[in-house]
Amino acid sequence: MDMKKSLYTLMAAVAFSWQANAQFAIMAGELKGTPLISQNYAGIEGSPYLFDDWIVGKVKLANGTIYPNIPLKYEVLAGQLTFRGKDEKPYLFLHRVAEFALITEHYPFRNGFPAVDKGSTETFYQVLADGEVLLLKRPYKSFTESTPYGQTQGLRIILSTNLYYIQKGGKMYKVKRDLKALQGILTNQPISEYIRTNGLNINSDPDLIQVINHYNGKN
Repeated sequence: MDMKKSLYTLMAAVAFSWQANAQFAIMAGELKGTPLISQNYAGIEGSPYLFDDWIVGKVKLANGTIYPNIPLKYEVLAGQLTFRGKDEKPYLFLHRVAEFALITEHYPFRNGFPAVDKGSTETFYQVLADGEVLLLKRPYKSFTESTPYGQTQGLRIILSTNLYYIQKGGKMYKVKRDLKALQGILTNQPISEYIRTNGLNINSDPDLIQVINHYNGKN
């Protein structure tokens, strides 16, 4: 499959994921926002962003308004989603964003989940599997400091990782890539047998997504 066809398929999938909500949404006119006062990351190693480049995507506000086809950038460190205005400058949304999707990503990002591990209800998670049980991926960044050999001044570094959670019954469970721990969360079905029968590796994101979709009765 060539790149153009892959991109078309991905955009179609994103559009379909919000199709059910679109009939209730107010399709927005000109997007207005608050100018972003950018943090100064000069001299810091690493990136505070999910992606350094602007990426076209779609945003759904908490009031149901949808803005399609706008350049977006998510600053993970500050927890801020911004859009690029006509003047090429970054802006914050005037109203709370409930969900956004990027054409480069197969799964959407959503907030409104219970606050855990220094996060808040405004923290965005990528929804890898949806249903009775949700599999969530949280991009996480933090500062550390290192002093190179022979130097007296420390170097500030931004570290990047991903945290995984399962939301079940309104509660958030941190995912440990351990079969016993996972079965302890997904108690209604013997997932161990399904994993062994299908030769799945729960350390693999696609395989873990398949397990959760199976639990939700989607495969």
